[in-house]
Amino acid sequence: MSQMLLQKILAKGFPTQRDEQWKYTNINHIALKAFILAGRDKALPCLYDEHIISENHIIFINGYIEKISLPAEVTYTTILKNSPETENPNLSADIFENLNQHFFQDGLSIYITQSLNKSLQILYISTESNWIQPRNQIILAEHCEAVIIESFFGTTSSVTNIVTEIETKSNSKLSYFKIQQENPAAFHIGKTNILAHKNSVVKTFTFSTGGLLARSDINIKLAGEGAAADLYGLYISKNRTHLDHHTVIEHDATQTKSRELYHGILMDQSRAVFNGKVIVHPHAAQTEAEQQNHNLLLSSEAEIDTKPELEIYCDDVKCTHGATIGQLDEKALFYLRTRGLDEDSAKKLLINAFANKILSYITNENLREMLKEKVGHLC
Repeated sequence: MSQMLLQKILAKGFPTQRDEQWKYTNINHIALKAFILAGRDKALPCLYDEHIISENHIIFINGYIEKISLPAEVTYTTILKNSPETENPNLSADIFENLNQHFFQDGLSIYITQSLNKSLQILYISTESNWIQPRNQIILAEHCEAVIIESFFGTTSSVTNIVTEIETKSNSKLSYFKIQQENPAAFHIGKTNILAHKNSVVKTFTFSTGGLLARSDINIKLAGEGAAADLYGLYISKNRTHLDHHTVIEHDATQTKSRELYHGILMDQSRAVFNGKVIVHPHAAQTEAEQQNHNLLLSSEAEIDTKPELEIYCDDVKCTHGATIGQLDEKALFYLRTRGLDEDSAKKLLINAFANKILSYITNENLREMLKEKVGHLC
């Protein structure tokens, strides 16, 4: 590791709550943690076997590639690392992206040449209390259809700092899932950038429950005419968990469409943040964009900061956004009680119904039922 380069990156400083993008999230615990990369750990299969949900999978342990099991339709190469002696690196404003770009441990450049009959899962396991930094690039060829699942689990208070770059060529269809279930003492910083070309369709689903502090960014650029994106998210926070979700959808071509729907369930003294931004560029005529964020607070001490945003630089558009925050409906609870349910069962039924409004958009039945079961255990 080049100490000179690391010092240049760290000198830019970690974001504080004075930065608009981090206004509601304090990352002092991460900033004070020494930047030490986790080492290779030959994990026992029993550590990750229970988390594998597809026969097409890639497994990372502490940021290093452990296992690759891919069909013939998927080709890959390892990502070459930047020279550690770079004296004048091209640094962005995002310190986490800089650290990942210049000091990632392992990464793959994946090319999906034909439609996949089964999902492709990328599983990340952390077993050390240090920094874990994988980096992957994924390209879907024209007219391809694929389901990609990134799932995160851990056993320690690690810092996972991951960047995933995805490009969908024209007329391709991507269903992307991010399942974040880090250790309750862990930190997670994840960025997914998606570039969508002409007539491609992107659907993303984020399921977030883990980590002491977890930040997930999804940035989608609809760069081709007729491109479309649907974003769905469900976050469930309890105890003192802090879950932060930021999304940016750029409409950068004509006749593009986007729909965004995120639900949050907050318990105990937990906190969540939702910031969704839709940007419509001047030449993106006939854009349609809809954005909604709804939150259910199950404790008087839980807190949500929600901020849906629209930046529109074109007149020929249809754009809406909104957000709600509330508690369980007392009238609905009373009705269920009159039908013979006890209070706990009635509350659980309403909570599951709130979560299922999001889960119902998952067309993969096995994955949908798996996440429903997880929601049942958490709530």
